[in-house]
Amino acid sequence: MLASTEHHHRLHHSHVIYITQFDGSEMTSRLGGKRALVVGASRGIGRAISEAFVREGASVALAARSREELDELSNALEGETMVVRCDLASTSDIEDAIHDTLSGFGGID
Repeated sequence: MLASTEHHHRLHHSHVIYITQFDGSEMTSRLGGKRALVVGASRGIGRAISEAFVREGASVALAARSREELDELSNALEGETMVVRCDLASTSDIEDAIHDTLSGFGGID
């Protein structure tokens, strides 16, 4: 973790967006305005990636087989998310997940 926001700003000037939180303090967002589809988002590494992307400002489509677990995660995250049920063993589920994400967020970065 960097010692200060100023230092972080200097190192990543072209990739940092400043947003104001509800309490009025500033935070940096390296993924602000980005849109992602994360598969396996309900648990483990997929969940950790989803949490990190949302924390960094990305809009995240959460995809996995368990809609219930995805709904729970989506409700727990403070950011823009959408839930997409997807079984990676099913080509049609994968195509639907991509289509739904593109429709919901207007693209995937």
